[in-house]
Amino acid sequence: MSSAELLDTSPTDSNDVGCDTPKTAVKRTMFQESIEVQLQQNPTFLKFNYGLFSAQEMFQLTSTILTSPSCTVRYLDLIGNRLGDAGVNTIAESLKTNTTINYLNLSMNDISSDGVKNMCDVLSNKTRTDTNRSLEHLDLSINRLGDAGVACILEMLRNNDTLITINLRSNKVKSQQGVNCLLEIAALTKISDDSILKDVFV
Repeated sequence: MSSAELLDTSPTDSNDVGCDTPKTAVKRTMFQESIEVQLQQNPTFLKFNYGLFSAQEMFQLTSTILTSPSCTVRYLDLIGNRLGDAGVNTIAESLKTNTTINYLNLSMNDISSDGVKNMCDVLSNKTRTDTNRSLEHLDLSINRLGDAGVACILEMLRNNDTLITINLRSNKVKSQQGVNCLLEIAALTKISDDSILKDVFV
């Protein structure tokens, strides 16, 4: 399947036909062309940083590319797009069936503890089959996971056997309980010589 076919985001409902304003239509075209250019240059690499496109367009990205059987993307960098909890939930759902993404950067995306729960569920793959097994590098830095979010991350890491690196810096961890969770996360790299998790940034 070509990149153009992957990126076909034309309205599928007759009620949606004609709903685009000229400005929205132009942005939609720019978004599609930007992805096509990137995939032509490197079919494994996509990078959209600092609010270049809207959260809705990011949702289109996940639904049309990451869930496609023809997906070749391994490196996905979405830093600074303020996707929020709804955005990360959409990405998490896409990861359930994606088998190619190896590196995911969600830094500076306004993700809270509520948003990270679904991602943790999808990555808890040690004893389940309906989870993602391709992701090895995850950047969640400069969000607002808080104490509850890092506790969720800790539980996920105890049940994950594919992540090699995780970045949790600057996530509004305030209580001693939250700090203890970060210390436990860092300690996971030292549990055994054959531990999968090698690098933690807190």
